Amino acid sequence: MHSDLFFELLRSRPELDAAQARAGDRRAYEQLLQQGYASAAEWYLPALCQACGSAQGLLADQQHNWEGRVNFRERLECPQCRLNTRQRFMAHLVRTALAERRGSEPRVYLHEQITPFFRWAQQALPGEVLGSEYLGHDVPGGAVVDGVRHEDALALSFGDASLDVIVSQDVLEHVPDIDPAVAEAARVLRPGGRLFLSVPFHAHADATVQRATLRDGEVVHLHEPQFHGNPVSAEGSLVFYDHGWDLLDRLRAHGFADAYVLGYWSALYGYLGGDGLLTMISAVRA
Repeated sequence: MHSDLFFELLRSRPELDAAQARAGDRRAYEQLLQQGYASAAEWYLPALCQACGSAQGLLADQQHNWEGRVNFRERLECPQCRLNTRQRFMAHLVRTALAERRGSEPRVYLHEQITPFFRWAQQALPGEVLGSEYLGHDVPGGAVVDGVRHEDALALSFGDASLDVIVSQDVLEHVPDIDPAVAEAARVLRPGGRLFLSVPFHAHADATVQRATLRDGEVVHLHEPQFHGNPVSAEGSLVFYDHGWDLLDRLRAHGFADAYVLGYWSALYGYLGGDGLLTMISAVRA
């Protein structure tokens, strides 16, 4: 890997704080970009896209902007594979993990299907690649509707120990009950299987905040409602959880031998956007 790539396993908030304390130069670089292009509606960052293996100008614009600044986590989109920053890094993580794996052809499941990332995974990853969307509580698990597979993260239709890798990108903040979702991921993974997980991680919060819950099938809001984009619903997806560090404890409690935050950053690969540090979560099935 290139020498400017920062990559570290972080298992606690103090470890993350220490990593961020060493991120002064990276923060200064991000601030320089934000200030230099503050008046531009869109601009392009030269970088190497590890997902599609090409040198590209990664698109930065005002979609999902944060306090008037480009949201690097959600933008810096590659014009060839259409993946943004967190998706490009997820692609790198998953492909590397599968390249290091030995044995039979892997079985990979994604909590998404109508996305550029799923299209990339089908083309780029070895073995069987499955994806799904949540189509409603009245649709049976595993059913295919107009070419789209339905799965409920709280009750997956896959058999025990039947998958090698699960990729869940910004999904588990939207499930109404996080513990069954984590337990289901552990159930369907084979021993040593990997869960690669991204959520809007609240890195300075020890405890997860539950924003909403279901009572007798009805949504009860515990905090001001928040919604994120949803490829199968114009209404968006309600945020049920703001996840903090106790998400790692949940993963370990429900069958994962280890769980940790991956801190990463690289100017060469266009991995910017978290105050000098971006985060992803990885867990290994016991």
